[in-house]
Amino acid sequence: MDGPCLAACTNPFDGTTWLGFSSNGHKLDATVYVATWDVKDVTIDLASPGWRKRPWTPTMRTVSSEHAGDLGVRALHTTAGRFSDAQAPGGRYGSIGWGALPCGTYGDGSGRLTGGRREWPVDCKYHRSELDSATGSTRWRLSGDATGIGATVNVLVVVDYPAG
Repeated sequence: MDGPCLAACTNPFDGTTWLGFSSNGHKLDATVYVATWDVKDVTIDLASPGWRKRPWTPTMRTVSSEHAGDLGVRALHTTAGRFSDAQAPGGRYGSIGWGALPCGTYGDGSGRLTGGRREWPVDCKYHRSELDSATGSTRWRLSGDATGIGATVNVLVVVDYPAG
């Protein structure tokens, strides 16, 4: 693996990586969440004025491809099979939901991510994943009919916002 391990991975990236965020010198009227999973020794350095860090241990739920379809198989970071549905609850204070059809290498089909601000279409050909947020309690769902092969291990990832 040549890059950082994102939320769709089950095994952490073994190495050092960094991510940069910038407000281009402008004050942000928003909260920015930075969450890591299975990462050791996280360091966050702030260089923008007005930004502050507040430690947060998020609650997160994942639905892996083998628990979200009619049938399939997984070996390491490759899954093959037929996908139909993945569901997980969001947190009381809101959440972020990410859904991806398991057909990144090869496949056909489509679906919808629901539970956030709107319903998002996904398909195996051009737009296989989507991310959304919800401000209150919700039920996230990625549903559809897709058959394929890909490196997506988790088809649905939900990260809860903290209180306040």
